[in-house]
Amino acid sequence: MEYYRELARNPQATVGDAVHVVARSKGYTGPTDVSAELSWLNEEHGIRFRRDILRQQRQLLTKGNAAHMLMNALGIKGWVMQRIFKGSQRYALREAVYLKLLPADSTVHQRISGSELLGFLARVAELAEGQLEGAQAELTTLRAENATLKAERDEISALLTTAKAGDKVR
Repeated sequence: MEYYRELARNPQATVGDAVHVVARSKGYTGPTDVSAELSWLNEEHGIRFRRDILRQQRQLLTKGNAAHMLMNALGIKGWVMQRIFKGSQRYALREAVYLKLLPADSTVHQRISGSELLGFLARVAELAEGQLEGAQAELTTLRAENATLKAERDEISALLTTAKAGDKVR
């Protein structure tokens, strides 16, 4: 909790801060160590960042980089240009602005403060949770439709079996 207070007061977040908040949002409880957090994220959730992330951990975080890292890590879907240009911070930022996760006047190279990073994380996590709930509701609906189709198939099979048996009697 102290880490978050310190981050909220920080006028400039770093790439390492973004890794820390993603790891903690996913349930990491170990020490604040980028290397350990990256390993944990990869092993537990299959989340990978750029290969040179360890060298960049002390660099100031931009809104483009924050959008790319957080939206990828937390699984925000519906992002067509990101699928085409996987490493594009520009398209990640555009999507974040479109989803109202970041202000409309945000630019790719604009620095992000610690409190802005925490607010952005909260909005991305809320959106990801909403997408998960929507997917679970859709899955429940699909399972119910599947059960109905199976019942109809079984009924048709029974009717066909009855019809074939009636043909043999004649």
